[in-house]
Amino acid sequence: MVSHKPFNKVIPDEELTWQQMSIARTTLLHHMGRTGWPELHIVALAEFYLNLESHPMRLQADGDTILLHYQAQVCHKWHEALHNTSDEPAFDTSAINNRHVEMTASDLWNARHTEGILRPVEYYYLKHT
Repeated sequence: MVSHKPFNKVIPDEELTWQQMSIARTTLLHHMGRTGWPELHIVALAEFYLNLESHPMRLQADGDTILLHYQAQVCHKWHEALHNTSDEPAFDTSAINNRHVEMTASDLWNARHTEGILRPVEYYYLKHT
């Protein structure tokens, strides 16, 4: 029997580049259609990705990274919610929740700020112990 373990080269969605996400999106939508996913799900996800492509956050510093994190969170929640629905979309992914995008941006900037503060402290601690 073949052992099943996670493929060690998988990159989490939030760590993809924008180009990698675009390729993955196209492949995902294509295979959803070929494997019989309900058209409503495919259209909802296609609209979601189209709206991400044209979102004004992309013009901001770290905009792509912020939207990649947002995309990963929304898609994860959407797939979880699909388990509890029939052929209707679990929720409307196509409408970008700008409040959620801003919260994602704030979380990322705060994490970077904290990391920037802690790195010198860790360096100082390691050097002087």
